[in-house]
Amino acid sequence: MRMPFTKLKFHPADDDAIELEGWFIPQTRGGSRTDRLVILNAPYNTEKSNLLGLAQDLWDGGYSVFLYDFRSHARNKQVQQSIGHWEKQDALAALDIVSATYPKAKIGIVGASMGGAVALMTAHNDPRVSYVVLR
Repeated sequence: MRMPFTKLKFHPADDDAIELEGWFIPQTRGGSRTDRLVILNAPYNTEKSNLLGLAQDLWDGGYSVFLYDFRSHARNKQVQQSIGHWEKQDALAALDIVSATYPKAKIGIVGASMGGAVALMTAHNDPRVSYVVLR
C-alpha cells in the first residue's frame, strides 16, 4: 500500500507476558511530523490488517496511524480474551506507546464493534484522547 511503517511491540499493564504488535504509519507534511494521529481499534476477533483500507484513507488525509492487534491475536495464545474488558488494557498500552512517541499529538481513536466500545472505555477520563469515532 506504499505507506512507510514501523513495527512496534508492547505489553499491556495487566500481563507483561502478553506481547502485542502494532504498525505505526507516520505522516509528514512539509517535512515535519503531523500532530494528528489516529489509533485504529479492530472489531472483535479481527486482525489489524483488516483495517489497512481505513488506515490508507486516514494517512492520505494527513494523519499518522497506529494499528494494533488485541490480545486475541497476540503471539502468545494463552491469553484471557473478553469482549472489551481485557482489551481495554491493550488499548491503554497502545495509547501509552503512541503518546510517548508523539507527546504533543492530537490523538483520536477509531473503533468498530468491540473496538468502538474499547475506544469509549479508553477515552473516558483520559486527557490524551482528543476524539473518538465509532464505525
